[in-house]
Amino acid sequence: MRTLLLLLSLVLACLHMPAQLAVRNLSTEHGLPSDNVYCVFSDRDGFLWFGTDNGLARFDGKNFKNYTSADGLADNEIFGVYQSKDGRLWLRTYSGKACYIADGKVYTSANDSSIQNLDFSNYVFSIESYKDTLFFASSGGELGRYHGGKSWRKSYPAMSMLLPTGNGLYTVSNRLVRHFDSGQDLANYTTGSRAATRTVMLNGRFYLTSDNELWDFKIGDAGGPRVITSFGARLQFIANETDSTFFLGSETGAFRFNPSTMKIDTLLSKYAVSYISRDFEGGLWICTLGKGVFYFGNSQSILLGLASPGNPHREFLFARNPTDGQWFCIGQDGDITFLKGDKTASVVNESRQTPWGRVRCVIWLSADSLFLSAERLGAMYEPKSRRFSTQDPWMIAKEMHPLGTDSALVSAGGSYYSLKMSEFKELVLGLSESTFANSQGKLRVNCAMELGTTTYAGSNAGLYRLNGIHWTKIDSANALLDDRINAMTLGENGTLWVGMANRGIVLLKNDKATLLSNDFRVVNVRKMRSDDKGNLWACNHEGVFKFSPGPSGIYQKTSFTPAFGYPLANAWDILPLKDNTYVATDQGLIRFEAFSNNHPPRLIVEEVQYGEEQIIRPAGAPLQMERPGKRLIVRYAGISYGNYGQLSYHYRIPQINDQWKTTTSTEIAFLDMRPGDYVLELKAVGNSGLGSKTYFLQFSISPYFYQTAWFLACCLIVLVAIVILIIRSRVRRIQMIHEREQEKSKKEIERIEAELYVRELEQKAMRLQMNPHFIFNALNTIQGLYANKDIPKAKEYISKLSTLIRQILEQSSYTTISLGKELELVSGYLNVTLYRFENLFKYEIDVEQGINLESIAVPPLILQPIVENSVIHGIAPKGSNGQISIQVGREMQSIVIRVKDNGVGLTRSQMIKDSITGKTTSKGMKLTQERLQHIWEQGPGSLLIEEMKDQQGQVTGTMVTIRLAEKIHL
Repeated sequence: MRTLLLLLSLVLACLHMPAQLAVRNLSTEHGLPSDNVYCVFSDRDGFLWFGTDNGLARFDGKNFKNYTSADGLADNEIFGVYQSKDGRLWLRTYSGKACYIADGKVYTSANDSSIQNLDFSNYVFSIESYKDTLFFASSGGELGRYHGGKSWRKSYPAMSMLLPTGNGLYTVSNRLVRHFDSGQDLANYTTGSRAATRTVMLNGRFYLTSDNELWDFKIGDAGGPRVITSFGARLQFIANETDSTFFLGSETGAFRFNPSTMKIDTLLSKYAVSYISRDFEGGLWICTLGKGVFYFGNSQSILLGLASPGNPHREFLFARNPTDGQWFCIGQDGDITFLKGDKTASVVNESRQTPWGRVRCVIWLSADSLFLSAERLGAMYEPKSRRFSTQDPWMIAKEMHPLGTDSALVSAGGSYYSLKMSEFKELVLGLSESTFANSQGKLRVNCAMELGTTTYAGSNAGLYRLNGIHWTKIDSANALLDDRINAMTLGENGTLWVGMANRGIVLLKNDKATLLSNDFRVVNVRKMRSDDKGNLWACNHEGVFKFSPGPSGIYQKTSFTPAFGYPLANAWDILPLKDNTYVATDQGLIRFEAFSNNHPPRLIVEEVQYGEEQIIRPAGAPLQMERPGKRLIVRYAGISYGNYGQLSYHYRIPQINDQWKTTTSTEIAFLDMRPGDYVLELKAVGNSGLGSKTYFLQFSISPYFYQTAWFLACCLIVLVAIVILIIRSRVRRIQMIHEREQEKSKKEIERIEAELYVRELEQKAMRLQMNPHFIFNALNTIQGLYANKDIPKAKEYISKLSTLIRQILEQSSYTTISLGKELELVSGYLNVTLYRFENLFKYEIDVEQGINLESIAVPPLILQPIVENSVIHGIAPKGSNGQISIQVGREMQSIVIRVKDNGVGLTRSQMIKDSITGKTTSKGMKLTQERLQHIWEQGPGSLLIEEMKDQQGQVTGTMVTIRLAEKIHL
C-alpha cells in the first residue's frame, strides 16, 4: 500500500510539474540582505519580514529595511518571526538567544532583563502563543515561557514543534505527540526522521513531515501516524493555506496539497523552498535557499510549458485549427502548446541543426496544413501527425495576413501579394513572383482584416482599403488614423477595432473613426481580440487590458499588468477563452483568471520628528510639541505588493492649506511651524486609484510663554489697565482742566461779578460821595452865603466844592490812586464841610516819616465815608470844638490809616442815627468794608471801628483803623 501511494504521488507530481505560478523574483539585487531566506512573516500592519542568514529585512513592496547584529540583533541567522498580542516581533535565532523588536528598536537580554530565561543554548525551533502566554521550544529540548513581563525555562523530553489548537497546546516531535496541559502522551512512534519534524492540523488531523515523507495522524487512531505520500526530495516546510489545503516546501520546489483529493499543485520547481506565506493582499511569497524570494501577485496566473524558470519558451502567437477549433500557441523555434481548459500540454519538437528563431507569422493553407514563417526559415506543420516538414527551399515571409478562408496577403521579398490559398503552396515552393499581382511594395503592412466584402490593411502610414490590386487610404475627418497601425480585430455590428502605435485604439464604423478614450489610452498595441461578451482585449509591452462596454456606449478599462499584480509584462498576443485567458509573453505562456486584483494599500506613520524630538509610531492621541518655529518631519510607509510599491502619497493640513498635495517620497517636512492646533491628513494611493484609509495626525504646537493665551491675556489686561489708567488720567486731566477751566470760568465769573459788584460799589460810593443831601446842603450853604451878601466867601465855597466834585469824579474812575491823592481828596472834603459847619471842627493829617504817599496805592474814596461819619455822626452832635485826626503809619508789611475824632462816640452816634433814620448800619462804612474785602481782598480785620475812652471809661471819641497790604502805585 505504501509503495502504491508513493507511485501515485510521483505520478501526480509529474503531471503538475510542467505548470507553475507566474512569478517575480526578489534577491540581494533588490535589497534583500541575503539570497538564503529562511522565512517570511506578514505582521499586523501588513509589512513583510524576511529572516535570512545575514539578518532580518522588512519589506513594504518597494523598499527593504534591514536589521543585523550591528543594529542589536542577538544573531544574524533568523529562522522565524512571530508577533505576540502586544505587537512585539519575536525572532527565532540560530544562537538561541532571545530577541524581539518593538517600535523599530531591538531588545535582547542585554537591555531587557525580563527575557534572560529565554536565552537557550540551541537554536529556537518554535514560538507559539497559548492562553496569553508565549511558549518557546529550542532544538536542545528546552521549553520557555513568557507572561506578564516574566520568563521561565525548563527541560523537555525532545525537540518539539508547538501546535496550539482549540483543544489545547500540543508538542509534536519525530517520536511522540503530547498534550501539554495534561502531560498525556497521545501517540508514541518513530518516523526515523533525521530532520526536524514540522506539523500542521487540518480538519482535526495532524500532518507531519519527515524527510521526504508526509505523515498524518488523528487522536484515537489505532497504530499511530502513517505515511500518506512521499516526495522526491526532503520536505523542509509545512503550513496551512485553507481549510482544505496546505503548503509544502521541499529541497526541489513548493507545492499545494489537498489531502482529501490527494491533488498536488506545483507552485515552484527546481529550487530549495524554506517557507511559504501570503501577504494581506493575497499574494503568495515563496522563500528559497540561494534564489531569494519568489512573489506571485496573482496566484491564479499559471506559467505553462516551462522546463525551468530560467529557460522560457518565449511563446508569441496564437492560432486556431479551422477544422476542430483547437487553439494553440506557437513559441520560439516552433514549440507548440495546445490550449484546452486545464488540460494544457506542450509539444516540444525535436532539436534542429538550424534554430528557427522567433516565429513571426502563421497561416492555415488548409485544414491539415499550417505554414509558419520564422526569423531563419519557414515550415509546414501537419496537425494530424503533429510533425513539421522543412523541405528546402521554404519561403521566409515577413507578414502573412489571412483574408477570409480562401485568400491571404503575403509579404515576401519587399512586395505584397494578394493570392488564393490554393496558390500559396506554389508560391512557397518558389514559383516566380511575376505570376502574381504586385501591390505597392513601398507600404509596410502590419495587419489585415476582412469586414464583409472589404479588406482593410493596417500599415505604417495609416489604414488602407484593398480593392483588387488597388489601395485606397482611408482619411478620417479628424486624422485619427494617420499613425502606424499595428493590430485590428472585428467588433460587433459591422465595426472594426484599430490599434495604433501612438494614438491608442479607434473604433471604425462606416469609415468613421472614433477614439476609444483619451483617459485610458493604450499605445503600441501588438494584438487585439474580442470575446463572446463584447469585451475588447489588447496587449502591449505593459501587459493586458480589457475594455468592457458600459452604459451609453462608454467603455470601462481593466488593467492586468505588473502594476496590478499580474506578471503579464511584454505580452505579444492575447487569447480570451470561456474559462481562462491566455497571454503569450517573453516569460512564456501564461494562463490567468481575469478577476480584479486591486487592493487598497496600507499606510503606516512610523515616526514624527519635531526639531530634535522624535516620536516613534505615534498613537491616536494628539501630540504636544514644544516651542514653535521648528521643522516638522513625518516619516511613513505605504504598503502595497500588487503595485510593486508604486504608490503616491496625498497629504494636507487644512489649517494651513486646504489643497491636497502629492508626493512619491515617504517623508514630508513642514518648515517653521507656528503655534496652533493642526491635523495632518495623509493617504497612500495605488496605480488603480484605490487609496488607503486616511491617516489623521493631530498635533499641537505650544507657543513661547509670550505667545500663550494667558500671557497675551495678562498683556491685554495690563494693556487695558494702562489704557484705562491713561484714559482715567486723561479724563482726570481733562476733568482737572475742565475744573480749572470751570474754576477759571467761575473765577472769571466771580471776577466779572466782583468787577460788576465793585463798579456797583464804586457807583454806590460815587453816589454816596455825591449824596444829594450833601449837594443839597452845599447849595443851601451857597444860597445862604449869597443871601448874607458874602459874595467872596460864596465864590470861594463854590470853588472848593467844584474842586472837590471834580476830584471825586476823577478819582472814582480809577481802580487805585495814590495815598497822597486820597488824603488830598479827604482834605478838600473837610475844607468844604468846614464852610457848612462854620468851623465846627479842626482836622490834621499826620504821615509817618519815610512814607512816600505817592508810591502807595489805595482804593479811591476809601477815607471819605469815614471822615464824613466822623463829621456828621461824631462831631456834629457834639456841637463844638471838634477835632479830626488822620494818621498814616507802617506796621510790619501793612499800611495803617487811623481816623480819630472827639465826637460823641460810636454808641451814642448810633443811637442818634437810629432815632432819626431807623437804620442801624451806616451805608458808607458798610460799603467801605465790602470794597476792602472784595476789591482789595483784605480780611475782615482790615476795617476796625472802636470807641475811644479815658481812664474813667468815658467816651472820648471814635477811631477807625484801616489796615492795608502795601501795594505799589504805578
